[in-house]
Amino acid sequence: RIGIHTSLLRNLQLSLGAQEGGASFALGGKDVRVYSLAQALNLLPPNWQMEGEDSLSMRGSLNQDGHWIVESKWTVDPFDFQSPDSRHAGEKISLGLSIAAAGDRGQSKWKTSVQGTAEKGGFLHDRIYVDLNRNSLHFEAHGAYDPSTGTTDLSQFRLALRDLLFLEAEGQLADFALQRPCHLRVRLPQVHLKPAFQLFV
Repeated sequence: RIGIHTSLLRNLQLSLGAQEGGASFALGGKDVRVYSLAQALNLLPPNWQMEGEDSLSMRGSLNQDGHWIVESKWTVDPFDFQSPDSRHAGEKISLGLSIAAAGDRGQSKWKTSVQGTAEKGGFLHDRIYVDLNRNSLHFEAHGAYDPSTGTTDLSQFRLALRDLLFLEAEGQLADFALQRPCHLRVRLPQVHLKPAFQLFV
């Protein structure tokens, strides 16, 4: 095993394996601080305060025939954050994110899937407060990503905020850096207004 410690990520252990017909790797650790890396890459606001105890597990394999697969799972519990103006804040949130990708050597598209949950605690977005103990958030997406064009064909997307909101979508997404339009078809069933208005504080 190889220990990995950097200014952005820490407490990671990498293991590599090679056997007849393919190769594999595994990467994982606790208190890794993945959100610090996301801030450095501007995937999350770099000036927000963030704290949490997270764990990361990732594994992948490459077969002799060229088929490869990578699976990862990241959890953080509890997770706290706050923007400089305090308009956005969250505390004691339990987050989970799973990402998987698979493909074949010589093919341009990757089969991808993402699943995420936010439970426990709560967060404030401007004047809207969501109690995740009562209204947990779940989402999942499945599609095919083409790195040669920077586009994703989204075959299924589902988002559910328990007892408040449920929507489905499908279509095509493009890398924001390419400044190309996205084409989505969204289905939003009936929403109960009374519970939704109770979110405003």
